[in-house]
Amino acid sequence: TTEIYTLSLHDALPIWTVDALSSAAVGLGLSPAAHGILARGPVELVEHFVSGCDAALAKELQERHEELAELEIQNRLLLAMQSRLQMLEPHVDTWSQALALRTLPTNLPTTLHSAHALASTFLEACGGDAQSPLAPALVDPHLKRVAIGAIYGAAELYMLTDKSPGFSDTFLFVEREVSSLHSVAGVARQLQAYSPANLLMTL
Repeated sequence: TTEIYTLSLHDALPIWTVDALSSAAVGLGLSPAAHGILARGPVELVEHFVSGCDAALAKELQERHEELAELEIQNRLLLAMQSRLQMLEPHVDTWSQALALRTLPTNLPTTLHSAHALASTFLEACGGDAQSPLAPALVDPHLKRVAIGAIYGAAELYMLTDKSPGFSDTFLFVEREVSSLHSVAGVARQLQAYSPANLLMTL
């Protein structure tokens, strides 16, 4: 199946289709019907691509750990998101089709699980400085992941219609959204200092 995935991603046909899988099977000397080993169809190819990109991102961030540590929190997140978006560039013309497959009801649980894992990777890239709670402990990590995931998801959608050189408008969009998130987090920290519990501790 990995070989079918690989050939499909380099096929001249529209990528996220049964035709691409069939063509890849033929390229491997198999019957065109051999794509049937992928029981869920083209979405498996999308998921293979996404998981490969996520793994490559995690490896890159690990290798650039010292570089990231020297950056401010919002710039760590910005770098991580930009790196992940750049992986979509070769397929941006057809990525809307891939997104449509991922959001089908039968595929949504896997998609949400993948999105949560990617948001966790982004949050980890922010380092320990980003772990200070901005909300009650039980919900704080989830809120952070939702906020980060929402920004990245919006950036993918923005990228689909971005005609600027090198997708510069998309990266500016991400920069604005990350900056806004950082500002909101700063306000939340300030408000925490004035919570009733903290005020009592200072008396």
